[in-house]
Amino acid sequence: MAQTTLDCTLSGPPPYNCQGCNLSGMNLAGKDLTHANFQSATLTGTIFKDVVSMAGANLTGATMGNGTDFSGCDLSTAIFGPNPNFGSNASNLTKLIGATIPYATLGTTWRYLDLTKTSITGLPQDL
Repeated sequence: MAQTTLDCTLSGPPPYNCQGCNLSGMNLAGKDLTHANFQSATLTGTIFKDVVSMAGANLTGATMGNGTDFSGCDLSTAIFGPNPNFGSNASNLTKLIGATIPYATLGTTWRYLDLTKTSITGLPQDL
């Protein structure tokens, strides 16, 4: 059952409800973010590297960039919603290093992303 109480510190039990929270610069390593709600949250510079899971996490409308780090994360079932904004700072990219992410999430414009060793699933044949 999804947690309905807002928990911007992620101090309660999962699944976390961080809808609209400002989590800029937080390191979430070791957290189980299965079914976490990050809708409309500010995630600039937030570190997701080494989280337990992001299965079903909802990041629809979240603001990312300035080094948001999803390195090594399996984002196969994370929900980013239509046209996710991964940032706009060419000198501080959103990191997907070694992550797994669906092509449908990235779309055709791959800007402001470090895709080093990223596994992009569902690539179309006519790319």
